[in-house]
Amino acid sequence: MTDLKSARSFLFVPGDRPERFDKAVASGAHAIIIDLEDAVSPKDKADARFNIIKYLNEVEDGNILVRINDAESAFYEDDLDVAQHPNLSGVILPEGQHSACN
Repeated sequence: MTDLKSARSFLFVPGDRPERFDKAVASGAHAIIIDLEDAVSPKDKADARFNIIKYLNEVEDGNILVRINDAESAFYEDDLDVAQHPNLSGVILPEGQHSACN
C-alpha cells in the first residue's frame, strides 16, 4: 500500500463485517478505515472491537486506520483500547469532531 502521506483513496469497512477486511485491503485503496462509529449498531460495537483487534493481531503491514466513536459516547473508552493497537496506522475522529483538543 501507499504511504499515508500520499494516500488518495480511503475505503471504509464496518467493524462488524470482518469478512470484508481482507477484501478491502486487496481492493487497491491506499488506506482502509475500519469503522466503529456510525456503520456499526450499538449492540454490535463490542463484537466489532473484537473483530478489529483480532484482525490487527494477524497483519503487520498495511495502511489500516480505525474511526472511533465520539468522546461523549458510551463507546469511546473501549474504542481507545483499539486505537492503541501497534499494527494500526492511525485513528480517524468521529464525524463532526475535528479536534481531540479544544
